[in-house]
Amino acid sequence: MNAIPEILPLLKNYQVVVLGDQEFCSVELANWLREKRLHFCLRLKCSLCIETEPEIWQPLKEVELVPGTSLYFSGIKVRKTQPIKGFDVACKWKRKYRGVSVKEGWFILTNLGSLKRAIAAYQKRMVIEAGGVTKKSTR
Repeated sequence: MNAIPEILPLLKNYQVVVLGDQEFCSVELANWLREKRLHFCLRLKCSLCIETEPEIWQPLKEVELVPGTSLYFSGIKVRKTQPIKGFDVACKWKRKYRGVSVKEGWFILTNLGSLKRAIAAYQKRMVIEAGGVTKKSTR
């Protein structure tokens, strides 16, 4: 996080969305990004807990997410120990397609405000990992 404050002034004319996989996700990072007024989509580990009802905590792996479904939790508390409130969690598990199914669903900590926007943003991470965005030929 030390380099981010130095870079932010250079990006002031752009909408920045920080994308992070499970290895990079932390509630503290999300809270810091929120304080800096940056958008984010950070994939959560299935063991993380959310407060689904007052004083009712549930690990994400126990949320009723099955292939072909999606859920959106808005303004909830995340993490049972030292919880931080006011986060959204977008959940999506792709359906089986042409006999191929993905192993697990996505649980994404976000402040983009909707399931559709969070999933669309997070999917861009796959393009980045696959070698980046390619420019269209101008010939």
